[in-house]
Amino acid sequence: MANCAKCNKKMGVAGGGWYLEGKEICNDCHEELAEQSKIDRRVRFINGSWWYKIEKEEKEKEVKTLFQQKAEEYREKQDSTKEEGLRSALGILGISLAAVVGGIVLFPLMWAVKKLLALAVIMVIIGGTIGTVGGIIFTVVAFVSPSKLVTCPICRTEHRIYKSIRKYICASCRVLLLLGNDSRLIPHLSTCPYCELQTAVSDDHGRFLCPNCGIIRQPSGTDIGETKTCPECKNIVPKESIYCKFCENILKSNFAQPTEGDPLLAYDEYWKIGKDATGHFYFAKALLKLIQERIDMVEKTKFSLRVAEVQLLLSKLTDSLMSLEEALQEPNLRSSVAAFLPEVDLTYTDLLKSELRGVQSRTTFPKEALPILVNEPHITARERIENIFADSLESFGSIGKWNGKLVDVEKREDDILIIHGYQRLEAEVNRFTEWKTLDINPDDDNS
Repeated sequence: MANCAKCNKKMGVAGGGWYLEGKEICNDCHEELAEQSKIDRRVRFINGSWWYKIEKEEKEKEVKTLFQQKAEEYREKQDSTKEEGLRSALGILGISLAAVVGGIVLFPLMWAVKKLLALAVIMVIIGGTIGTVGGIIFTVVAFVSPSKLVTCPICRTEHRIYKSIRKYICASCRVLLLLGNDSRLIPHLSTCPYCELQTAVSDDHGRFLCPNCGIIRQPSGTDIGETKTCPECKNIVPKESIYCKFCENILKSNFAQPTEGDPLLAYDEYWKIGKDATGHFYFAKALLKLIQERIDMVEKTKFSLRVAEVQLLLSKLTDSLMSLEEALQEPNLRSSVAAFLPEVDLTYTDLLKSELRGVQSRTTFPKEALPILVNEPHITARERIENIFADSLESFGSIGKWNGKLVDVEKREDDILIIHGYQRLEAEVNRFTEWKTLDINPDDDNS
């Protein structure tokens, strides 16, 4: 049995389940730190652990995963609190007023120089006036809209948010909070009866999708609902489950539409943010299965449309790789991720082949048609994983490093993209194809 890192008290076999600067502490010390954090802002709960120094938060910002960065950007755009709503409304009002005042000042000068410019200034004044009216309306709405006080059950931080908000991300510890309309009901940790993920939810929130396994849960319910038989191991699993927890077989890969038409049961960004490392691992596997299922469909499309289809699948691959990086934040999942990477490489091989056939058949595209090919977000996400494993990737059966900048693209003034050369893409396809052959027939290399 381990000792608490703070009070040195012996803990049970299961441990305390809480951490202080990365070291395990008992539940009593966790409660003490939670109370201390209410009056001492230097005590913060960040990424699953308590920290004493605020400087640690700045350090955490430097090492955020790509998914954490994306989640933070999403949270900042929601304007869920009164403060955020008023800030956005006043920002619109300020910019619009500046446009009106500036237009009024410039109009006489433009009229004297060139009347066409004066007409443009008039349009700016009209637009600024409309924006000013809108800004005033938004400010009034933000000010008078009813609000509720919500306390995060993890870090105990209080948030004054709009009463209509049903999903909220705690700004302090970045935990997903599922809320109802009754502000007196404090969110509590509800455990999934299937995957055991703990989710912060109010009793009056209603049904929600488990961020990890995808089953429909109730805030206080223990029922897994309708069941089915896993086609692999024949165990009984929930009907809506993404994966079988007994054999790890992926049971669902399509996350396009809300379940049963209920917006609270949507596979949205909040649902993704609510996952833990295990949930991200299975989500990455599910996305890869979706890509594998759709690759055959890509091969049946017209050559002129193939590049666009591959772009869509590469964006799914990027999401899968980002979730794998998130899964690697849990040391116990490192071996599972490593064993899964060769399958990721094999799938990427097929995507590269389809991409090559697509650019061979067509070399001119609209600018918006090739965002993934030009920016290569999947390469950035892959590099994060490569950095974590350093030089050990190939020892797990992976091809190792993925190369980027595979296609030479020129942007014309009319926003048309022209592909000048794809020799590096051809070389990468050949490299992956050779690796794939050796991976399937390892004995041939030793004969």
